[in-house]
Amino acid sequence: MKGYKYRSGSGESFELALKSIEQNYFWSASVHTLNDPFETLVGKEHFINQFKAFTKLMRSKDKEAEKSVHEALQGLIDRRDKIGIFSLSKTFRNELLWAHYGDSHFGFCIEYDIPTLLEPCGYQKKYRMDVNYAKHPSSIKLTDVSKLDQNQLFLKIFGTKSKVWSYEKEVRLVCDGVNEQSYDYKAITGIYFGVRMPEQVKESIMYKMRGRGIDFFQMVNPDGKYDLVASQHDDLFKDATPYIDRDLKNDSILPSHNIRDYDKSRYPDVGKTNVVIEQKVSKEDLINLAEQIKLKYHFSVKKLFIGFHTPEMDFNDVLWANATVTNESADVSINDWL
Repeated sequence: MKGYKYRSGSGESFELALKSIEQNYFWSASVHTLNDPFETLVGKEHFINQFKAFTKLMRSKDKEAEKSVHEALQGLIDRRDKIGIFSLSKTFRNELLWAHYGDSHFGFCIEYDIPTLLEPCGYQKKYRMDVNYAKHPSSIKLTDVSKLDQNQLFLKIFGTKSKVWSYEKEVRLVCDGVNEQSYDYKAITGIYFGVRMPEQVKESIMYKMRGRGIDFFQMVNPDGKYDLVASQHDDLFKDATPYIDRDLKNDSILPSHNIRDYDKSRYPDVGKTNVVIEQKVSKEDLINLAEQIKLKYHFSVKKLFIGFHTPEMDFNDVLWANATVTNESADVSINDWL
């Protein structure tokens, strides 16, 4: 399934959008910053009446059951403000979305492959949620709060909006945290240019995203119709060095390598990965490679540990080299005796 994100084509908003797709992350926003003031609005009257009857009954019976419901409700309240939302649409052809979110058609629209976008990246977890549009807010019941699994309750709270928003055809990624969420660069499969986007802005986007195998499209208005259709746009940098082999800092070719696996650490914001490098290189080249792996694939992890192996080495052997990489520095140690 594909999801579409409309972006501005000018100013600081454009620069931030371009930076995020170049560095393979999106921002999961707090519900308090979304443009619908009724986000997470639910009907609680039924729940309150049920809870009053329940607590009256429990005064003469099981106090532990009453306590568990109190704790579940408090857990829900605490979690609500820690949830991040990334909103997408199921269509790239909506004129109102281009007007409202695509900078009055001067902007662009990013096509994501949602299953790839949802793949775990370090410790981060993301969940897909199709928005339901209704005349009235969802009603929360006592049984919703008391369940051990609160995912269905979160669908009611975060996945329901007023029918006036139905034109957006929204699908949401619900994230554990209001922060930057990294993803595999292959999650972006296409970019659509608005009908008013200047040529130089299109070129700047294609240059930043060169070498990734992305399809580019131009939105056009068919003669005599209120409609938008997409026409294939030539990739001005189709012969660029493949992204996975390119050094983002100086555009040189990185040492040939293969990332074998990635695991989250038991500590927050820490990741571990193993890399097979085709031939031994200098420490300077290894630092450069380590920084690029962190930047491209694990941008939001604060600290990344990398183990480097050569093709002839078994993964149970001593590492040929290892690196500790943060957003500020990279430290590499090479076992010269191997």
